[in-house]
Amino acid sequence: QDLKRVATLESWRKKASSKLAEIVEARIKWAESGAPVPNEEEWLEIAQLSEVAESWPRASEYYRKLSEVASDPAKKAEYSIANARALQHWGRYSQAYETANGVVKSDVRGGLREDAYQCAGLALESSKEYAKALKLYDQFLKEAENEKAMAWAMLRRAFCLEKSGMTEAALNTYRDIIDRYPKEFTAPEALVGSGRIYEARREFPSARSSYDRVIADYTDSHKVIEAKSHLQALTAKEQDWEGIKAELSKMSERYPKRER
Repeated sequence: QDLKRVATLESWRKKASSKLAEIVEARIKWAESGAPVPNEEEWLEIAQLSEVAESWPRASEYYRKLSEVASDPAKKAEYSIANARALQHWGRYSQAYETANGVVKSDVRGGLREDAYQCAGLALESSKEYAKALKLYDQFLKEAENEKAMAWAMLRRAFCLEKSGMTEAALNTYRDIIDRYPKEFTAPEALVGSGRIYEARREFPSARSSYDRVIADYTDSHKVIEAKSHLQALTAKEQDWEGIKAELSKMSERYPKRER
């Protein structure tokens, strides 16, 4: 089934690439003939097809153009966020952040503002600017208008704390997410995050408990596969750690304290 889905997606991508090439070629000929510049609908079609074809530079170019010509503030914000996402996929993280943060600084509210915060934060994470991302997520949490947005911001904040080496603060945040939002998609992700920290600390029973809970309580989550993978690796790590402790114990018996 997975192979069929991959084959279908690849087929769609090839068709989109072919259609995109036709549209771009037609636009070039149109421009060369001195015809008027294509309208907003045609630009949007090229941008969307570029996304499907994973032609991120072209998608970014057309979403940028659309954001520049849009007169409606909501449309301008929507195109700017789409441009930021294309830049993110393209690997232009700094530009992605600046573009998304421009929307954050605007007067746009609601879902578009949440999208802008998320895009800006993920761009900073991709650049490994975790301290800056933490400040952004703190700001987002003050403005978040619903539980889903708050849970997401808390999860990303916990991840940034974890990557910054502040594992105790990260673990406390992961626990808070699991307790406060047990039915949100963030709960299994927080459990996996907790498991990673326990694993790094060699607290293997706690790590195993976190991964087991993902598999038992969140069967529909995409994190189940990751939890199973961690569990498989965990068994080997436990055995290695037990072997190390046994060797240390033997050394301790062989070389009494006064001789060491």
